[in-house]
Amino acid sequence: MKKILLVLLFSFVSLFAFEELTSKNFEAKTSKGNIIVDFHAIW
Repeated sequence: MKKILLVLLFSFVSLFAFEELTSKNFEAKTSKGNIIVDFHAIW
């Protein structure tokens, strides 16, 4: 049961992992497959 909870917790936390994309690393990061890119502005 503990293993299942740890796997679920790790999966949930990994959903919120992110990396900052810049113009220098955008091609390298997006060429590996499907990704979600969230564009936002603080106005």
